[in-house]
Amino acid sequence: MLYKAYNATINENEEFQEFVLPTRLSNLKATKATAQEIIDTGAKLHDILEKEGELKKHRDKALQFLDNISRNLESNSEQAYIEKNVREIISQ
Repeated sequence: MLYKAYNATINENEEFQEFVLPTRLSNLKATKATAQEIIDTGAKLHDILEKEGELKKHRDKALQFLDNISRNLESNSEQAYIEKNVREIISQ
């Protein structure tokens, strides 16, 4: 997206010497489209980052669960440990 905008700027400078109205209008349309794409991408990023607090909690909980399972692999109670944790998660 930024690459397209950069190239549009270079092309605009090259075409400045040869002023042609249709070309300038197409550059204007491309610039507006790029600006809209940047705005849409920023809005999506804002929405994703807004949810990050809650997602981080769940991600940390899942990682902690996996760490605990990996520590308990040497014992014979892996299945019991997994069942216990799944029941805790379901009961929440």
